[in-house]
Amino acid sequence: MPVVENLLTQFDAQLQRALADADWADIARLDQGIRSCLERLPATHELSAPSRAARQRLKRRHGLAMAACVAERERLRRLLERQRDQAEAQLAYRSIDLYRDEE
Repeated sequence: MPVVENLLTQFDAQLQRALADADWADIARLDQGIRSCLERLPATHELSAPSRAARQRLKRRHGLAMAACVAERERLRRLLERQRDQAEAQLAYRSIDLYRDEE
């Protein structure tokens, strides 16, 4: 099944590049493609040894990609939280300034 092995190896290489570039849109696209591919593959025990090895490498890379996505989501959550806190602080200062101007 060299075709299966090649396809899995290509997905692995593409996912590696997308991870290196932090290209989240490409990672999402690849995730869908990988899912579609894996759904059509025969059972693992029916794959050749090289295809099983390629599948395992892709599985490990996919795990790394999912962990990177979780880390990026957390980074963005913290960034948005910090921006929200800063906006609230600015609003509070403006409110104080308006209150002082009215006196």
